[in-house]
Amino acid sequence: MRYESRYTEINDQNIHDILNELYQSKENTKFESELYGVMSSGNNLINSFDKHLIDSGLIYKNQEVRTLTEAGIQVCKEGGWLAYKSREAKVNAENKARQKAQDDKLMYDARISKYLYKTRWWPLIISIASGIVALFALFKS
Repeated sequence: MRYESRYTEINDQNIHDILNELYQSKENTKFESELYGVMSSGNNLINSFDKHLIDSGLIYKNQEVRTLTEAGIQVCKEGGWLAYKSREAKVNAENKARQKAQDDKLMYDARISKYLYKTRWWPLIISIASGIVALFALFKS
């Protein structure tokens, strides 16, 4: 039994639509022919959809039946795949910014340490010389 596939490529919008369709179905379960509009046997696109969704932990495949996992249900409850991807991108951007700040701090600390290592005696010499000049001026007056 072959139908015309409703999906022509794997993209975030199509994944969002598939997850929402499963989420709105009875018991979060559908036959693959109802879900994709085509049987998966011999259809590389549908097999790729299944592989991507199963690897992401969003669906469970039992022969011709597709069922949402707990993670898939959670993604749908929180606004769907597109909202999940935008939250994930935001978290990744925040982590990148935090990592950059930590790297900058480490570079700054390394430069300061290197400078202090090279010049550690100069402040001591200057302070001793200043103390001698101050004592000399105090006793001279």
